[in-house]
Amino acid sequence: MVSAVLVNYRQPALTEQAVRSLRRAAAPALLKVIVVDNCSGDGSVERLRQCGEDIVVLEAGSNRGFSAGCNVGIRHALSCGSEAILLINNDTEVEAGFLAPLLEAIRRERTISVPRITFADDPSRIWYGGGRVDMARGGFYHETDAGMADAPRDVAFASGCCMLVPASFFAECGLMDESYFLYYEDAELCMRAHSHGYRIRYVPTSSVRHKIGASTGGETSPLAAYYGTRNRLEVMRRYGFPTRAFAFVLASRVVKAVLRPHGLARLKGMLDFFLGRMSNVVVVNGVFAGRRASGLERFAAETLRALDEIAAPGRFRLLVPRYVKSESIPQFRNIEVVRRGILPRMLWEQWTLPLHARRMNAETLSLTNTVPVFRPGFACLHDVFYVTHADEFGKSLKGRMAMCMHRVHYRAIARGGKAVFTVSEYSRRQVAEVLRVPADRIVVLGNGWEHIPRIVPDDIVLRRHPELVRGKYLLVLGNLSPYKNLAWVMAAARKRPEIVWAVAGGKPRSVACAQEPQKNVVFLGYVSDGEMKALMENCRALVHPSLDEGFGIPPLEALSLGRPSIVARLSCLPEVYGDAVRYIEHPADVDNADISECLVGAPRPPDKILSIHTWKRVAMKLNEALNASVSCAHADD
Repeated sequence: MVSAVLVNYRQPALTEQAVRSLRRAAAPALLKVIVVDNCSGDGSVERLRQCGEDIVVLEAGSNRGFSAGCNVGIRHALSCGSEAILLINNDTEVEAGFLAPLLEAIRRERTISVPRITFADDPSRIWYGGGRVDMARGGFYHETDAGMADAPRDVAFASGCCMLVPASFFAECGLMDESYFLYYEDAELCMRAHSHGYRIRYVPTSSVRHKIGASTGGETSPLAAYYGTRNRLEVMRRYGFPTRAFAFVLASRVVKAVLRPHGLARLKGMLDFFLGRMSNVVVVNGVFAGRRASGLERFAAETLRALDEIAAPGRFRLLVPRYVKSESIPQFRNIEVVRRGILPRMLWEQWTLPLHARRMNAETLSLTNTVPVFRPGFACLHDVFYVTHADEFGKSLKGRMAMCMHRVHYRAIARGGKAVFTVSEYSRRQVAEVLRVPADRIVVLGNGWEHIPRIVPDDIVLRRHPELVRGKYLLVLGNLSPYKNLAWVMAAARKRPEIVWAVAGGKPRSVACAQEPQKNVVFLGYVSDGEMKALMENCRALVHPSLDEGFGIPPLEALSLGRPSIVARLSCLPEVYGDAVRYIEHPADVDNADISECLVGAPRPPDKILSIHTWKRVAMKLNEALNASVSCAHADD
């Protein structure tokens, strides 16, 4: 089955004509028609739904441009198992039998097919008879010669007016680039296709009629002048056009700005290109990159990995300091990594990051509790412990400084944040209550565990500590923070001296000095990811007695490895883990701490918990929330 994707914006009559044309040309069993309405707000949705029950009408939620609208339809088509997606403008009408030749062409390996396109008011005139790319002048040109238009052949450029793309292309190369908004998104897709080894086949036996400019006001409209200038230069930059091509295009645009209409739109397009102002871009705060991996850093890195799998190219830009090592940054397909600035991390986050975002006219996305305070944008706040546990952090100078700094960030997020994300319903209630943030501004994302299979276990930690017998010891991941409840662990260890406990996290000497020495408790200090996995795989159970958590990811990691988890029946832990774990009923009662009852009985299999809490779901929720919140900047002239 093939799915045809059309985007409508306040042109229901025009779109209706295109839909009827497609329905006449192919049966619904062969061609599924998907119309995406880009938030028209003029009754288009209701009118288009009357075209027939077999027509799928989707609402984009906001107008983020032609590419973003197409991506809504492409995602739906892929979810329905379509063999190929026909990207077609709503100002077209197709000839009978147009689909079969296009389908035959794409069934060759790694091929995109494109039809002959004529003028609707004069079908004898060729609008597109093949496309070529002029690297010397930075041009993407249509062949209009009648002789050339009759010859089937491989071409360099397919018009986005109508092209048939195999579903495998989007799975391998990503969706349409939403940062272009309008114009040249087809050129970018073709250049990307060539870079991945795809060919573009021109099929003259398939014919489509095009009502030129009906959907955008014509190729000489202010929209065309602005986006055509900006986006052409961006395609050239991204795909390595020579310097002389830039010189030619810039000179020609300056001349056209003087001699032709809409000169200011062309000049603004050039200016925005040089400032990096593309549409729909979100700048991700990369302050976490290169730091020692803890729960926050893990959340940020894994969320971006999963987001990269579903995001359109150009949608997200990860900004990191120049001194961050390349091996500390995940490898992405669709998220662009940009290095800027050499300031220390705290200053970099408050100076370099917001300046870059402001220059791009983009919002920021921060995933690890801190934000640029004068441009907080979108922020993920995992907890508000620096308020709820103020007495604990106020005992040292370092703690008081950290508490003051985080409270500034909290205030910035509460007052100026576009939206607030968090990781559990418990954290959502805390954030709403403590920071007085309306609950409808807070989106719960959750956490995930799929990073665990990628980690290679390193059992050197077990060889270094022979007292840790495989399958016999209890594992605790903790630090000195009182709410991590290490005191309960020590008390439980005293009651059952025959059970060995392994405590990982924090400096071993500092942790040991803070507690009364216990022979059956082994303090391991900081451990690598590989050592952590080896410890989890070989423990009897993971014990997590924390008195307060935003989410508490270690039990989820242990469950993914098939190891039992024992957690405190407090804060978010019952909400997150349900009946898949055993519970410490009174974790605050240190005097009566006892692990014995928790080692008896078997909880339910964790399959449901593992299916609910995944990085893919986190990324999908985040992407949906951002798509609903980010407004698109239009070029006004």
